[in-house]
Amino acid sequence: MRRGRLLVALLCGAAVMLLALAGFVALGRRDQSAASRLIGKPMPTLVMTDAESGESFALAAPGRILVVNFWAPWCVPCLGEHRMLNAAAATLDSDHVALVGIAYQSDQAAISTFLNKVGRTVRSLQDVDGRASIEFGVTGVPETFVVDQYGIVRGQISGPISQSQLLDLIAAVTNTPATGSSANVAP
Repeated sequence: MRRGRLLVALLCGAAVMLLALAGFVALGRRDQSAASRLIGKPMPTLVMTDAESGESFALAAPGRILVVNFWAPWCVPCLGEHRMLNAAAATLDSDHVALVGIAYQSDQAAISTFLNKVGRTVRSLQDVDGRASIEFGVTGVPETFVVDQYGIVRGQISGPISQSQLLDLIAAVTNTPATGSSANVAP
């Protein structure tokens, strides 16, 4: 009798553990191939605050490809990704490509601490009220969008982006005509 109860308790415990593991896997997985509603449409017109200077900054790069990366200081994958973006920004032709990081609903102290760790090559803007992330349809951080030289959103990657993915996406957008198809690239 006691052995039967122990077996039932063990089986119930194992079932709960399996369900919890399945839940964590399901919640942690995002469909990285799902295209943003903005692909092929004009980028949202936003004026944001520079995270370092406090100055207003129009989120636009007419005539250049714009890479917009949403991140947060508490986001562990954002640390390595932002270091890579800073290194990539130093090697990219700034006349052709602009990189901008948008700190998702983060205070100035947390942003400064994060930037002290990862570097400041990429301009960082604050999304204090979450408006930019709503306008872009961000589903979580990190998330990256690539806008062509005409202001049309051409690509998106949900989750951390590697340097090769970044360069491939920029190349795909560079080769996309103004009225061409999107360059949505999934990792």
